[in-house]
Amino acid sequence: MADSSLHPQAGDVAAPPVAPVSGTRARGRSLLYLSLGIASFILLADQITKFLVRISLATWESVPAEGVFRLTHVQNTGSAFGLFPSQTVILSILGVIAIAGLVFALRYHPMRNPWASVALGLLLGGSIGNLVDRIRLGYVTDFVDVGFPQGWRFYTFNVADSAITVGSILVGLVLLRMGGGPAQGKPAPEEKAGPSSQG
Repeated sequence: MADSSLHPQAGDVAAPPVAPVSGTRARGRSLLYLSLGIASFILLADQITKFLVRISLATWESVPAEGVFRLTHVQNTGSAFGLFPSQTVILSILGVIAIAGLVFALRYHPMRNPWASVALGLLLGGSIGNLVDRIRLGYVTDFVDVGFPQGWRFYTFNVADSAITVGSILVGLVLLRMGGGPAQGKPAPEEKAGPSSQG
């Protein structure tokens, strides 16, 4: 007699296909390399632009002297966009904690999709860029100066600040997208059919 366990019975629900472990790991490595590549690019661009500003402009010097968009050499002892001034030590400690959290997220984060990896790369590169300045110089070099001539001007910022801002927005969008439907890479739960009524 044939073993009935080898044949599906009526009412059984087939399990969803499981992605091969090797394929999942390869995708995870690809996303990790994407994040690290973006972080390296942001860090390099941030440090090069800050170096050029420091050797080209005196502190508080602006080029051009007036205009909507200027390059102004600012030594910022606070956080992004000039917030919390003269808090270098505390901000450095918070920066180290933030970077450690981002590295952990890169290794274990559940948001396995390219946009999340881009966001984490932007956050990591920007955080390291500003932390390098605080540890090495005691302040962060800002230089992007935008505003109205003879009027209101936004806080001066740098490449790292821009990366952190864009990365934070992307993380929020990814979380909103995940909250609005099934998690990325996971099949939607299937409803099991109840016992059919006999006519």
